[in-house]
Amino acid sequence: MKPPDPRDIIELARELCVFPTGIVADGNDALLARLARELPFVVSRFRTGDSHNGWVIPSNWRVERATISRDGKVVYDGTVHPLGVGMYSKSFVGKLDFEALKAKIVTNPDLPDAHMFHCVWQIRSWAADWRLCVPHRIFATMGPGEYDVDLRTSYEPGAMPVAVYDHAGRDPRTIVLHTNICHPTQANDGFCAVAALVRLFQELRGRDTFYTYRFLLAPEHIGSVMYCRDIGRAGLEKIVSTIFMEMPGNRAPLAVTSTFLGGQPIDRVFAEASRALPLGVRRAEWRQGCGNAETVWEAPGH
Repeated sequence: MKPPDPRDIIELARELCVFPTGIVADGNDALLARLARELPFVVSRFRTGDSHNGWVIPSNWRVERATISRDGKVVYDGTVHPLGVGMYSKSFVGKLDFEALKAKIVTNPDLPDAHMFHCVWQIRSWAADWRLCVPHRIFATMGPGEYDVDLRTSYEPGAMPVAVYDHAGRDPRTIVLHTNICHPTQANDGFCAVAALVRLFQELRGRDTFYTYRFLLAPEHIGSVMYCRDIGRAGLEKIVSTIFMEMPGNRAPLAVTSTFLGGQPIDRVFAEASRALPLGVRRAEWRQGCGNAETVWEAPGH
């Protein structure tokens, strides 16, 4: 199989990064419409409040206003960037001194122009407080004094999408390749993997394969939880193995974690394939060094 052109993958990832996506978000439909031009995905939707094993589909959260002002002058406007407000923050309107305000600001001096991605309340919406994700170059201009905060957010019922594309093989047993779509504007942690898998599955079209291959686009953890619930035992028994892919855009060795038991066929496949990778491979045991939704795929009973 001819490998996809890296430049083409980067260009597609750049396009996908413009959509303000989330577990439940207004930008999800536009993202899926763009991806439908690449592959004919079948999309399922899970409504707000639907739950399984303690995981609950959140509401559609929107930011209406998010300013920090001092002496009547706006110091920071969180609506200028999709990551400008901690996701699922509650509303807050009031005055705070600088020491109190600092506790509500997420910033990073090592990335002075970046809005940090504060996302934990996407999956723990019941624990939400509020945060503003201020680039450090702006934060550094702030100092002692009193500030006016005007943060107004809203929550409405919505739906979480899960998109599937199948390449049918001679055998119905299936290898699933899964990545997330819930990290808005995140090139490496999300959309590089989406773009790479799109190009991979386009290469598979028309090819004769033994196994069936499934491309699953779903919010990490909660998307695979709901998907596994709905395909049921019969659907799960057809799955040979699942590979969760993220962060392939680093110019660094590929990180590969073992299965829970270790020594499984997919472990041996990765060990063999990794020998040909020019940047090498950093191997890790289960949940050591990196990990994501493999905890869902390996969970007994899901």
